[in-house]
Amino acid sequence: MVNSKNHSKSRPINYTIENQKVSFEFLKSHLWSAADILRGSLDASEYRQPVMTLLFLKRLNDTFEENAEKLIKQGKSQKESYENKNRHYFFVPKNARWSVLASTAENIGEKIDDVCHVIERENRDLDGVLTNTRYNDKRKYPDDKLRALISHFNSPRLRNEDLEKEDIFGDAYEYLLAEFADETKKKGGEFFTPREIVRLLVNLVEPKEGMKICDPTCGSGGMLIESKKYVERTHGNPRNLVLEGQESNYGNLAMCKMNMVLHNIVDFKIEYGDVLTNPKLVDGGKLKIRQSIS
Repeated sequence: MVNSKNHSKSRPINYTIENQKVSFEFLKSHLWSAADILRGSLDASEYRQPVMTLLFLKRLNDTFEENAEKLIKQGKSQKESYENKNRHYFFVPKNARWSVLASTAENIGEKIDDVCHVIERENRDLDGVLTNTRYNDKRKYPDDKLRALISHFNSPRLRNEDLEKEDIFGDAYEYLLAEFADETKKKGGEFFTPREIVRLLVNLVEPKEGMKICDPTCGSGGMLIESKKYVERTHGNPRNLVLEGQESNYGNLAMCKMNMVLHNIVDFKIEYGDVLTNPKLVDGGKLKIRQSIS
């Protein structure tokens, strides 16, 4: 286990050596200290997005490489393992891998934008997740700040095999959302509902496997994710659950999709738009709330 109290936030160390795993407490500290790099020069509502985007890119890259190496061990060629899109749920092409960002010395915001476009183009499920913010603005995102942020995320490695438990990554991401919501005060309520309230509401709804669960104002997706956890706690199969939502804020929609992916949820549908003026999740002219899957 990694103990975050014993290590400096400003000098990230590769913790993926033999017999050491990334713990939840270390991951929380590591993610929050990433925000320290931009705090002061940007408001919380502005630095939230680059921190989460780079975190997401690093996680996608590391799990992609982890899967590719497993394919090679199973006898697949290196070319097929790294270049065959059908072998990966999320495909990260060579020109969009983390090493590209780590080796970029200048015009870093432009390179981040390029990488985000490439990944979205190759993975339609991620449409709008990474490109909702433009980083090629050196007044807001100067090279030195972005370089420091990328350096911060260079380690630890974020493969599933490097974590104490796979679910700690999604939990750490929710922790980060809660901290950002606290910093933005009133605006935080637009994308994050306190976990205790979400848990109470889900307990009242009592979702079960075989249902479609819909949240027409889903924010960052807490209600949908807690529904998945409820089904797990009640010994149901969370993969036999369809999660749908709608969100009117494009930045929040991106956070919601990231949140779902980082919680290992692949069967979801998040629509963009105002549910009052343009509802997308309707059935027979009525808003969906929950229903059995036919």
